[in-house]
Amino acid sequence: MKYSAGFAPDEHRIQKSQMLNWASRFNICVLLDNHGYDSPHQSKEWLLAVGATASFQPTDTATLDAFMQAHQAKWIFGHISY
Repeated sequence: MKYSAGFAPDEHRIQKSQMLNWASRFNICVLLDNHGYDSPHQSKEWLLAVGATASFQPTDTATLDAFMQAHQAKWIFGHISY
């Protein structure tokens, strides 16, 4: 994760709207929202990612598996489709 920021709970609604407004200028963006779900495995209410530093299009599962192994324990936003 290159940058991060934290906000007070009472500012969340305003901050979420501002984050989405800012992100809308990018061709690629994703906002992950846990909707207040309480879990010991999460520490963030939202995660926002914008833009792309690289694109990865594997042609077989072995290549995808190797990529996933090389990037364990790192935040990588994206999607998988077929």
